[in-house]
Amino acid sequence: MKSLLVSRRTTDANELAAKLWRVWVYARDNQGGREFLSLVLDRPAAAATRAHALALYSDGLLAFRMNDLAASHARNEAAVVEAHAVPDREAEGLALLGLSRSDLSAGDAAHAREHAAASRRLLLPLGAEWGQAPLHMLAQDARLTGALDEAATLFEESLALNRSLGDA
Repeated sequence: MKSLLVSRRTTDANELAAKLWRVWVYARDNQGGREFLSLVLDRPAAAATRAHALALYSDGLLAFRMNDLAASHARNEAAVVEAHAVPDREAEGLALLGLSRSDLSAGDAAHAREHAAASRRLLLPLGAEWGQAPLHMLAQDARLTGALDEAATLFEESLALNRSLGDA
């Protein structure tokens, strides 16, 4: 009975973490978010779940925003594995996007491009707005690697997409 209760609490904690991560992003409370998420993620997960994969991604995003690239990369790698096992296209695409961010910031353009392209392939079928961030990462990668014509084309495509979505 006790193990069932602990398992249920872990499941509930992961669900909560998966739903709340945007609050910390919008509040710009990266440290507070990571502190909460560590309470959830430092517990062993009974099985791979969408919620746990999203919690891993969110901690990776907050770590990235705090310039902790190693932690960001590790959390997003774990999120990719977990989301792929579930399988969950959205969670895997977001985790790949997270990897592209940390790769690019660490100077690993080849992996950044690979992860951003894989993220885009997974997320675009979910709707045009899902392709927004991966497209931006592809454009940034092209710009930073000196492929300026390609970067200009990708940034123009990104701008057109944002305008079509009403995102100024």
